[in-house]
Amino acid sequence: MPMIPFLALSLSLASLPSVTGDFDHDGKRDTAQVVKATEGYRLMIRRGAALGKPLVLMSLTDPANFYLGTAQGGDFATACGKGYGANGTRCDRPRVSLKGNELAFGFREASDGVAIWKGNRFDLVWLTD
Repeated sequence: MPMIPFLALSLSLASLPSVTGDFDHDGKRDTAQVVKATEGYRLMIRRGAALGKPLVLMSLTDPANFYLGTAQGGDFATACGKGYGANGTRCDRPRVSLKGNELAFGFREASDGVAIWKGNRFDLVWLTD
């Protein structure tokens, strides 16, 4: 009988989102995945150039509607560039230019973001809110 709860837990953790691509455009395969943390979940990237040093991009309380994918190239308005966010808050980045294959992430039917590599870190930019 104790095997059933363990199996159910294993299956639910195995279904956490993950995706591979060249998110930092260095020619090496990177992997982004949602992992269980002590409290909640974390979105992490393991860069092909630095496999032993995963980067934590953000924390999540519930990954149920969270998705991962790859972005198309092009110029896109950001959420603040579209006027989303707190009134009176300055929008420092109204548009972004994507090469394509950046990490795309978000909450289904709620918000979309991208992770843009800046040489030593990823900038998270929300495109919709």
